[in-house]
Amino acid sequence: MSRVRKKIDEYLEFGVAYVWIIDPQTRKADVYTPQGIHEAKDLMLRTEDPRIEVSLEELFRALDE
Repeated sequence: MSRVRKKIDEYLEFGVAYVWIIDPQTRKADVYTPQGIHEAKDLMLRTEDPRIEVSLEELFRALDE
């Protein structure tokens, strides 16, 4: 996890606005932004500019096929 966290920090330092970390085993996702970290509890990953929405339910369903 420390390597992943280091890479997340690098992306944020480069100016990436959103970093999504998705765990297919637990079927959870965390969203990292310059403002902090939060879990995608509503099972939707979102960005604001550009506006993007990704349904975790659809993503995990595709993995199950």
